[in-house]
Amino acid sequence: MRREGARRLAVVAGSVLACAVASLPYAGNGGHHGGGDELATIGGRPSTAPAPTTTPSTALAPHLPATPPPPAALVAPVEVPLPPPPPAPEGADPTAGVVLGDAAATGTAVAVPAPASPARTASVTPGPPGERVWAVVIGIDDYPGTASDLRAATADAGDLVTALLRFGVPGDHVLPLYDRAATIDGILGAVDWLVANAGPEDTAVLLFAGHVRDLGRGTEALVAADAGWIADWYLAERLAALRARDAWFVVAGCYGGGFDELLGPGRVLTAGAGPGELAYEHDGYGRSYLAEFVLRRGLVEGAAGEPTVQAAVSYGMRELEREHPSRQVWHADAAGHVISLDGIRRDGSAQPGEPPPSPPPDPGGGDLLTGTLCFLGLCG
Repeated sequence: MRREGARRLAVVAGSVLACAVASLPYAGNGGHHGGGDELATIGGRPSTAPAPTTTPSTALAPHLPATPPPPAALVAPVEVPLPPPPPAPEGADPTAGVVLGDAAATGTAVAVPAPASPARTASVTPGPPGERVWAVVIGIDDYPGTASDLRAATADAGDLVTALLRFGVPGDHVLPLYDRAATIDGILGAVDWLVANAGPEDTAVLLFAGHVRDLGRGTEALVAADAGWIADWYLAERLAALRARDAWFVVAGCYGGGFDELLGPGRVLTAGAGPGELAYEHDGYGRSYLAEFVLRRGLVEGAAGEPTVQAAVSYGMRELEREHPSRQVWHADAAGHVISLDGIRRDGSAQPGEPPPSPPPDPGGGDLLTGTLCFLGLCG
């Protein structure tokens, strides 16, 4: 039921795999590193993590690289079979919204200060269109141990950051989280930052590139850098307060189409794979297929023709069909209008601060009888 109406194209074996999440070494019966799982009830279902006490802000940027770490040395694309999934880890309950990971596994934590949200009142003079875009961009290559590390997730995330900055989005409106910064608390804090800052005239963007876990029963989860995970339904509830007029959610990972709980009016979901399907990295590109065709070529290089979600995805899907037909992305568009990533309205509506467009003149003067008489040539 939840999958109807969304475009799904099967993913089959291809270039280097991007998601061995089912084979994460910390996903066995001892998968919960560190105890202290205190249950909290959110939306009628238990969550094993309370809301974070701090949220990230632009002050986090100095602690992070200006650009993502470079991917590993590129080699010729090769076929790599996906390892079989291990038994479900103890406590991998799809009704648990958040499962804590091992913060110690990520080394020294990055400081996450409280945000300084700008004043957003009707009296404030609208700034440049780019100021109406807010984005959280998450890329995780470095997972605990080495067997589960990815090669291109930070490059995927970096492409979107580059595109947004080129489109005029201010640097303090883009919050990147790479590797060790993308713990459970880091991700949830970033989501809260997005909700707090994106106003009703704004566009919100959330990209996650990394491992995704299929928990069964129609539930998928983002896997954080500390090996914990955040269920799709819990993420949707966390974003329920998002006021943004438009929102683009991108999951560059396996099973990403399963995050359709995020969809609604004004919202679009693009993923590297559909529910129950695998996504792939390409060593030659140094990126996932989604990032190479939609983000890098479509947006950064401008091949999509305009900085909109719909143009970029349409271009990427068309080129993938031509070059890698078995590597198509998954896409569901419930927006009802074009979403621009530079803040400029392209759907015919007025820009904030401008009067609404005037309705077309009524040829009958607004009166049905008069209009009918004019049609018959009987009006003056």
